[in-house]
Amino acid sequence: MGNHSIEKVNPCVSVVIPCFNYGHFLIDAINSALNSTFEDIEIIVVDDGSTDPLTVQILDNLNTPRTRAIRQPNKKLPGARNTGFREARGKYILPLDADDLIHPTLIEKAVWVLENRHDVGFVSFWLELFGNENLTWAPIPFNFHTLLHANHVTVTSLVRKSAWEQVGGYNEHMTLGYEDWDFWIKLGGAGWLGHQIAEPLFFYRKHGASMITAAQKRHDQIVAQIRRNHRQLFSRRSMHRTKLVWQDGLHPDEVRKLPLIRAKRLARRTLKHLVPETGRPAMLSKLRALRQLARDARQWLKRTHRAPGDGNAAIPSRQGMARLKPSRPPSPRLSFLEHGVQPRRGHAPHMTLLVPDLEPGDAARVRLDLVRFLKKSGREVTVVALGGRGEGTWRALQSMTTDVFCLPQYGLERRQFAATIARIIESRGSDLIIVADTSEGADLVPAIAARFPGLPIIGWTLGNRLDQDESPLECLARQAENLRLIVTGSSREADTLIRTFNVDADKTRIVPIGVPGDEAWSGRNRPAEASLHIGYVGDLTRDDGVLRFLRIAARLSDADPDSRYRFHIEGQGSLKNTVIAFISEHGLEDRLMIYEPAVAGPGILSRLDLLVAPVKRALAARTVLAAFANGTPVLASRSAGWPDEFKTHETLALEDIYDETAFVRRAEQLLTSPATARHIRENAYRYYLERHTEKLFEQSVAEVIAGLDSKVAPSTCHDLSWRISSAHHPSGIERQP
Repeated sequence: MGNHSIEKVNPCVSVVIPCFNYGHFLIDAINSALNSTFEDIEIIVVDDGSTDPLTVQILDNLNTPRTRAIRQPNKKLPGARNTGFREARGKYILPLDADDLIHPTLIEKAVWVLENRHDVGFVSFWLELFGNENLTWAPIPFNFHTLLHANHVTVTSLVRKSAWEQVGGYNEHMTLGYEDWDFWIKLGGAGWLGHQIAEPLFFYRKHGASMITAAQKRHDQIVAQIRRNHRQLFSRRSMHRTKLVWQDGLHPDEVRKLPLIRAKRLARRTLKHLVPETGRPAMLSKLRALRQLARDARQWLKRTHRAPGDGNAAIPSRQGMARLKPSRPPSPRLSFLEHGVQPRRGHAPHMTLLVPDLEPGDAARVRLDLVRFLKKSGREVTVVALGGRGEGTWRALQSMTTDVFCLPQYGLERRQFAATIARIIESRGSDLIIVADTSEGADLVPAIAARFPGLPIIGWTLGNRLDQDESPLECLARQAENLRLIVTGSSREADTLIRTFNVDADKTRIVPIGVPGDEAWSGRNRPAEASLHIGYVGDLTRDDGVLRFLRIAARLSDADPDSRYRFHIEGQGSLKNTVIAFISEHGLEDRLMIYEPAVAGPGILSRLDLLVAPVKRALAARTVLAAFANGTPVLASRSAGWPDEFKTHETLALEDIYDETAFVRRAEQLLTSPATARHIRENAYRYYLERHTEKLFEQSVAEVIAGLDSKVAPSTCHDLSWRISSAHHPSGIERQP
């Protein structure tokens, strides 16, 4: 991404690539670094005495941008890494083996962490295997006590060069393998913390026997060597102290005081049982003097306290530190936003989409539909999530755009989000911003609008539950003056904006949710089966009716001597263990299956003969419409707040939510009487065709975007001369005059 000709005398990041006879992979590794969204880098290739003619030829003719090669006699992998680290000019260094690759956003995200967390010495990631094997390794977050027993840090991690210098680099005697594990232990023993970004950003190539394969055969021998290298850390006393900090959550200061506490207890017992009563006053006087001396020593230590990572043997504890509630700096450190990612010029139109999170669910599917259409129409997309990350949603987005950010993962405080988002918008040259379903994102709109005057910002209620409280609409309505449009999924929501929140009608647009479906009703051609499939789709929480569905399923099962009924539940939530226990208690293990929420596609709906929704609140819109598109009749509760058009068009079978007997009776009728179910199916499918096909959704989105005046002055998107000052704006953004 961007201009690869940019080179700096002192780059921020150095990528060190040791190479021994891996020339056939080397160019791929270099290109993966050059394709990084973070461009303030240099690449150092260390030829560790290669003898392969192809490798020698490639290194002789190496002419890639921002890349230099260093030749040396063979010193093995740790020696080659140390050579590259010594020659590196960046303050952060990324070791990358010649046969591996990195994700385009890996460096950018890791730099944010190191610039914000000065107690962090290295940033690691999840690992994805490719080549002969394909799987994802999701190690636990950094824990120094656990690290002493097993390595859970990826070999390619962004390292602070000052930390490498402090510990003396990689141990060059670790030639049999696990040299990276030994190095992480050295950093942790010196007081440095590690930070893990829980995204598979490092790609590890599997191709036949490798160095790690050979190391695993000598595992016990190498582990013994590591323990000899760090005898003090592996001593019984040190291991116990480390466990108290990292497993039990004690602060290092508390651990250091333990010997003093034990000594005091012993002194009291000694004073009481061994010292005569007449001699106790003198003894107490001496103890007070010693206590005052200890206080003076502690005060002196505080005045001369060294920063984390300066060799202090105490291992910091994040749990313990959180308890102390250290005072926060008056303003967040945002200098990391001033370099690294260069503005895009001359690229396709670009949109930045702000979403509340990347958790799976109905709203996530609608956002995926939007991103898929925008990509299909030739627009680049960056997705920025303000909350948690779901693996399925993240991967689905990665298939469409690699520019996906989940801000809580990168060591950022909430008050830094506005400035960080502004920098992402600026560096990508976005000409359109969409704020979707996030009240927190809506609160950031004024700061973004002030930074980018004239840039279209759209508020969009993608995938809202049809009966959801109007708070998302209210948040968008509050920012109406800074929004070009507010897009809703139904006329009901649009009317609420206009009538309740006094939003100008010209600022509202309706884009109905679109669901993929066959042109011919799939239900007509569904093959006949001996079994009938009944399902529930929704959150597994007490208010969403899953417990009522379980009771209905149990009664249907009892009334089904031929075992024709099969039950399916798709969802996740706090009641999952309760659901599993209910299944076991009622002997439904062979007849009821639980599935994770589908990220894309209809999920279990395509195989159901009946969707049962005994819920207090209407199911999410896309779930119901997907049932309509798949010819699946829906049996639901009357009081759930379904839209009037659903009832008017007779697309649902409705029963009283508290009358489970009526639900059971109606379910049996719909399952055993095809004519009764067919009427509901045909009405639902006709409703879907008229209002909610994927084609209608894409046409509506295209009309909204085409109607925007997206001609933004180049300086608005590409001018990098902006200052960051929390003193002038609470968001941390100040626009240059």
